[in-house]
Amino acid sequence: MPHLIAEYSQNLADSIPIDMLLRELHKTAEASGIFQPATIRTRGIPCAAYVVGEGTPEDAFVHLEARIRPGRTEETQWRLAGSLMGTLKAAVATAQDDGLRVGLTVEITLIPPVRVLYSTLNPDGSIMELNAPTATG
Repeated sequence: MPHLIAEYSQNLADSIPIDMLLRELHKTAEASGIFQPATIRTRGIPCAAYVVGEGTPEDAFVHLEARIRPGRTEETQWRLAGSLMGTLKAAVATAQDDGLRVGLTVEITLIPPVRVLYSTLNPDGSIMELNAPTATG
């Protein structure tokens, strides 16, 4: 797994390329070394209706939820959260230059294993074993 779900105020899309933000977050999760690259899923959800801070047009937010399977230590989870926050801060610098005040949050959520079915399909339709080596090594 993980699932990286970035909810963001729509006013950010005028200042930063959201697809770039999502790719950078994806790379950060991959670089952590705790996930198999083929299992990482990253997506963005724009929020058109929101109130942030003082409720002005200059207020913006990104809330990133990283849903991961249990079994990682608390230290590993904090390290992941810190890396993802660093990526968010770098990505929104342009929005800050444009005068936006951006609130950032990173939330690590453990997915209860008894409530989730998951698989990753290879191009040939076979299911990738979660602990199998990746194609890139």
